[in-house]
Amino acid sequence: MKEEAASPSVRFRMRRATGSIVWLEAHFKIAERFSSADAEIVGVLGDVTKQKEMEDELSKANLKSAQLAMTDGLTKLANRRSFDAFLRDAYAAHDVVSVLLIDIDHFKEFNDGLGHPASDACLQQVAEVIGRATANTRGFSARYGGEEFAVILPGGTEEKAARVADAIRLLVQRLKIRHPRSPTSRVAVSVGVAQKNHATSDEFTLLSDADIALYHVKKRGRNCTVVSSTTASRAADAPRLAPSLASLQRTTE
Repeated sequence: MKEEAASPSVRFRMRRATGSIVWLEAHFKIAERFSSADAEIVGVLGDVTKQKEMEDELSKANLKSAQLAMTDGLTKLANRRSFDAFLRDAYAAHDVVSVLLIDIDHFKEFNDGLGHPASDACLQQVAEVIGRATANTRGFSARYGGEEFAVILPGGTEEKAARVADAIRLLVQRLKIRHPRSPTSRVAVSVGVAQKNHATSDEFTLLSDADIALYHVKKRGRNCTVVSSTTASRAADAPRLAPSLASLQRTTE
């Protein structure tokens, strides 16, 4: 039995005399009477404005859902899932990639002393600063988890990455968010910086290097920036980071 070919169709819009837009869909079919010489093209025209509006609304809803799935609801930065995907792609695509890990100093004490509403407001303000600091770069900013944020900088030198880190740190200081349980009485951040190099085996190692640098910031008293290349060897600090690194690998596999 010969299958009937699908009839071709075309969808287009027209403007009514009233100025409103109407969407029309035309379907065409070849109708043969007695022979192919007597064939005619039959067209059916229908108003599909309502259908088009429903399709557009569905597309918008799907796009919004996809964006929400990749965005942190509180800070509006990218979330951990987005960060992991971007880091994987950036590491594969670029010879030079830097990662910044940013931690709000003494945040548990801030939350304990001032409560969740103040903590949420603090996270939002810090996130806004990080977003502004990377707005004119190719950087990718994300909330990494809890009070920790992360930035990926494809290309550029290690010095440039350190400058971005210091800019973020100083901008947070200028917010002058009161922190009664901090030695400085103000909210501050610590930043660990790492850059892909010949000894970096994969994106997990790069992230581990940034975490090691952040660990050294805290050993130095917080509220400063440390670059991974200036710290002790990776081997000396790796055991401390093994559990968190294994967890990261599981979440991205």
